[in-house]
Amino acid sequence: MLYLSDSDSISTLTTATSTCTRPRIIMKNNPKAMQLVSILAYVLLIINTIMIGQVLYSVDSSYFESSRILGLALNSEEFKISTDIPLFLNIDGGGSEFISKALSNCCNLTQKTILFMQDKNIINEEQHPDFIFTNSLCNLTQHLDLKQNQKIHVFMLVRNPLVQTLLSFIAKRDRSNIHFNQRIARLDFKKYLNSNFLENNQLTRSLLCKSREYTLTDDDYTEAKYILSNFINFRTFGEYQLAINSFYAKYFSTSYSANEIEECKKKSIMEDLRKQDRLFKKFQVEEKLVDFSEDLKQMNKYDTKLYQHALFLSSIYGTTTEVNRNMR
Repeated sequence: MLYLSDSDSISTLTTATSTCTRPRIIMKNNPKAMQLVSILAYVLLIINTIMIGQVLYSVDSSYFESSRILGLALNSEEFKISTDIPLFLNIDGGGSEFISKALSNCCNLTQKTILFMQDKNIINEEQHPDFIFTNSLCNLTQHLDLKQNQKIHVFMLVRNPLVQTLLSFIAKRDRSNIHFNQRIARLDFKKYLNSNFLENNQLTRSLLCKSREYTLTDDDYTEAKYILSNFINFRTFGEYQLAINSFYAKYFSTSYSANEIEECKKKSIMEDLRKQDRLFKKFQVEEKLVDFSEDLKQMNKYDTKLYQHALFLSSIYGTTTEVNRNMR
């Protein structure tokens, strides 16, 4: 099945029909090749660290301060369960709602939903939520009563932006979906891509709070990469099983019981992933990824680069329980 094998998380970034496997898997039977890849990855990481360090003291210093004003915690900061707020970020079309659903249904956690949409906002007034569910980091403080020294810890699954754009389009044509848009429902995918309804680079815009009308620049990408690396506890979509366990352990571990919860989580997640798989088949998503791959990559230039950055970090750290991405 498409989702269970994580096909959507990599392949369309290079060629739409290729299957991309991480270097450590391709070369697992070749020790010399594995050593060479490890050395190269380490060198690239050092270069990346230096570049991000330069960003901290130049381009991104102002955004670092604004992030502090927003109350976002650095990944290196300890989560204080008595005061701090976990926030699950699911970009429209990200398809990772199953994480928050499993947390709510299987772990008996309550969520406050804050969704920002083009023509309206959807907010439920949960008074004492265990976590926040939102599709954007913009204007959050207007809807959260943050106390002094209280911080927001953001966690998310980063997804292939090409797949995300297609899922967002499908959702906007579905009458049962909260994102349904009557005008978009009349369009085919090609017309949608050339319309004003398309919001490109949604992850970049959410992290930087840039409107759909704003023209993103390379400096914006540098800022977004810094924010993703330092303020967002992320996993890639294909790491969803590891993600929900590590997120729960970090933010909600006071009453964790693997035997009681694990089966419920698996059932809930698999049910939602199978629904996505059926949608992919129904709307011929794989065929569209082939036909529109280059257009989608061009339209989502900065989100594609952010996703490649996320995959790069994932390939280095593999399945470690906790990754400290501070200063990367």
